[in-house]
Amino acid sequence: MINDQNIRPSKEASSVIEKESLDFSRLKGKLPWPVEGGTIVKGFGEYTYPGHQNVKVNNNGIDIEAPSNAEVRAVFAGQVVGRQFIPGYQNMILISHGSYYTVYSNLESAEVSKGDEVLAGQVIGNLSSQKSELHFEVWKERKRLDPALWIRK
Repeated sequence: MINDQNIRPSKEASSVIEKESLDFSRLKGKLPWPVEGGTIVKGFGEYTYPGHQNVKVNNNGIDIEAPSNAEVRAVFAGQVVGRQFIPGYQNMILISHGSYYTVYSNLESAEVSKGDEVLAGQVIGNLSSQKSELHFEVWKERKRLDPALWIRK
């Protein structure tokens, strides 16, 4: 389970985190898409569940439909601070970029492990041939941000 203890940085890392966070924050609206050829099929925030007017659902990220078996890539350099299997979301990867984080889930396979350093554009996993929809989130510390505002138009 991912919790504050798992992602809290050491004191020695504080200055590095500050610089990485500043670099990441400057790229709002300029980050590459985590999958090529993708289309946002479900946006960020609260919406009414289809067919049930009284049921509200909150999406903490965006859902991107992509070609079957599409490669999923890190949108920015960072360190993998979480990797786990979540029923309904398959493999999930959490990458730290200072005080910012990106979350990638619905991965059929994961190519990185907790503790790995990743580069921007590095393949971190693949989508399924069955359900080729990536769930992607951007966080500032623990606050969820709208990822559509962070990736290139």
